[in-house]
Order: sequence, then C-alpha cells, then structure tokens
Amino acid sequence: MRVKAYLRKRKTKKGEVSWVLRVRRPGEQEEWINLGPVSKSKAEEMRQDTIFKLMHGDYYQSSQPRPYFPSFVERFLNEYAIGHLAARTIKSYREMLKPFLALFKHHRIDQIKREELEIALARWAVSERTRNIALSVLRAVFRKAADWRLLNNSPVAGISRFKETSQGSRALTDQELTALWADLTPWQRSVLVVLAYSGMRPGELSNLQWRDVNFEANTLTVANDATRKTKTRRSREIPMSSDLRAELEYLKEWLPVLTSPKLAPRPRKEHQKVYVFCREDGTPVKSFRKAIHNAFAKHKIEGVTPHGMRKTFCTGLARKGVNPKLAQKLLGHSDVATTLRVYTETDDNQLVQAVHTLPTLKQLSRHKLSLIEGKTA
Repeated sequence: MRVKAYLRKRKTKKGEVSWVLRVRRPGEQEEWINLGPVSKSKAEEMRQDTIFKLMHGDYYQSSQPRPYFPSFVERFLNEYAIGHLAARTIKSYREMLKPFLALFKHHRIDQIKREELEIALARWAVSERTRNIALSVLRAVFRKAADWRLLNNSPVAGISRFKETSQGSRALTDQELTALWADLTPWQRSVLVVLAYSGMRPGELSNLQWRDVNFEANTLTVANDATRKTKTRRSREIPMSSDLRAELEYLKEWLPVLTSPKLAPRPRKEHQKVYVFCREDGTPVKSFRKAIHNAFAKHKIEGVTPHGMRKTFCTGLARKGVNPKLAQKLLGHSDVATTLRVYTETDDNQLVQAVHTLPTLKQLSRHKLSLIEGKTA
C-alpha cells in the first residue's frame, strides 16, 4: 500500500511546540495523528514507524488519542492495580516507575520504543535486581495497555532480564544470629524475634493483628482477606515455637515505644490491642527497615536486609534437616523451587559439618570386623 505522511508543527495553548502527522492513503480519507510535544528527530522517527506499520497492516486506528504515559500509569494504578494488588505492591510500583515517568512525561503510550526503555534501564544507576523489578513493573503496565487496545505491541516485549550477581539479601550466619540479641532496644528485639521465628515478610508483620494469634492452638495466621493481601493471595498458619510464643505473650501486655525505642515498654491501652506492632495511636507500623538497619549496624552485620530475616528462618530449617516441602508451606511459597533456590543458603560451618558426617576409616574397619564375626552393627 502506498502511504504518504507529512510532519506538521503546531503550538499548544501553553506555547509548547507539538507535532502532528498528516497521513494520506489511496482511496481513504486523510488522517491526522497527534504526536505530542516531542523533538523534531523523535517526530521523524515516529513518522517512519507509522509508515512502516501502515504499509504492513500493523497500524491500529482509533478515534481516541493515545494517553500520555504519566496519565496512563495513573489510570493503571487507580483503575486496575487497586483491587488486584496489595497496597504495598502499588506503592512499590510507584517508586519503580518514577524515573520512567520523568523520562517519558511528554510521550504518549504508543510513542515509547523498546530501544529507549533498554537504554534507560541500562543507564539507571541501580543494582541488576532493581532493574529486573522495574522491568517486571513496566511489563505489567504495557501489557495492560495492549489489553485495553491502546497499543499494538508492548515495547517491553523482547527485553531480556539483567543477570543478577546475587539473590538480594543473605541470611544471618549462626554466629551473627547468636550475637544479634545483645544490646538491642526493646523495639528492635521484639521485631527481630518475631521475624526470625515466624519467617513472615515485613509487610505481613505490619498487618499482623491479635485476632490472628491463637495462644490456645499455639499458632498464628498470616491472613489474606478483604483488607490484607499476602503476596500469594493465600492465608497460612504458622505453629509458634516457645521463643515466638513468649515474645507474643509479652507484646500482648506491653508495647515497645517506637518514638523513643530505648524507653521501657508501656502497658497497652485498649486502642493499641488491634495490631501486634502499632504506634501510640494504634495504627500499624508500615516499615521496620530503620530499626533493623540500626540493629545490624550496631553489630557490624552487612548484606542483610529486613527480608533477610525471612531467609534466616528458612535457612535455619534447612540446617536442621527440615523437609523443603514443610519449609515451603511455612513460608507460603507457591513453588518449592523458590524455597530451595532463593532462601536456602550454605556457609562454611555447614560445609565443615557435612564433611565430618562421612564415616571414618576406623568406623569402617569396625563395621567390617563386625560383619566377619557375624555381628550386626
């Protein structure tokens, strides 16, 4: 099909330069396509791309102009994400999208190209893991744009994940875990004990309520309900160890002071008996990062984030020989491979212990002698 497309420059009411494309096709009505306030070189690139799509029948016509990227992101978050994603996930999406909203603030949703996203991701001064998280968020946004027929194809399609050099936070070693409890504030100790002996995610700890703690059955429930969403959208039950139970029994009566963590805990008031970890006004604590970071810094522990306490829980189970399927159920993973790949770690002490489990030559000789003498060992 013969196609002609001409660029035309216009000025908006705000005085900005905007480009439009005048498209002519044999036997069809002339069409004007608004390209927005982009540079001339960008407008020319979009002209060539539109001609290519028209010639190959891959151009989706719509009487409605495509939304700008920032406005579509707001629509995605407000109309789709709320009700489908947890509040903390939506907050994370917003953080991940900030640099791209700034970079593509004058681009319509169909004007963003794959190579532009690849360059932006490669130049972003963050870890490979953060780039991959951002890539997943962008993939979800553009997939929804395609579902809503605002795009022919997602510009994220085909972009490979970055090779991660690590699995994020590591677990605490036995030596670090032993030394950790010294010289902590009441607030730090309570947070770390519950995380270390429950394996909960920090977000799940924020949502933990006293109605989820059953002292009679000696269990606590990580609830997924109308107001609280877990990552897997499923509730799970965790049996309480003696240490976890003792800490929760203590917290049932006493509230560590968050504003002045070194002060002695105060008796809980009635409005503070909804959430396990709450502020003076009874609202749930949303982040434990500062308290945990300070506790680790005090003991010169590096490379461990709040999420590392969850890894510590699972790795502790692995070191005691607990079946991976049981660890999977306690952690609430949908796939046991995640439990094995991400959360189970080894250290030098385990390697030494593994070697020492081999039978010695002396033990083998005794066993051989027992067989010769007709004895069973």
